[in-house]
Amino acid sequence: MTWSGNLQEEADRRVVDVLATADLDRPGHPLLDRAEAVFTILEHEAMHQETLLYMWQRLHARSEVPSRGISGRRSGASAA
Repeated sequence: MTWSGNLQEEADRRVVDVLATADLDRPGHPLLDRAEAVFTILEHEAMHQETLLYMWQRLHARSEVPSRGISGRRSGASAA
């Protein structure tokens, strides 16, 4: 199995199953009152995705800029 295939689909299925069937709203419980834990978990996951996107964008931008100490001239090119 690859992550982009069946494992991802299985993970999504399990999350949806838990959200649909688990007792996630327990009045008076410090984490489950009004299902607060669910909203916190989903918000936290979105923050991870946002961080990864930021890192990939920075990595892509960095790969387009020559490193320090490199003049940017190609071999054989004159410095006119």
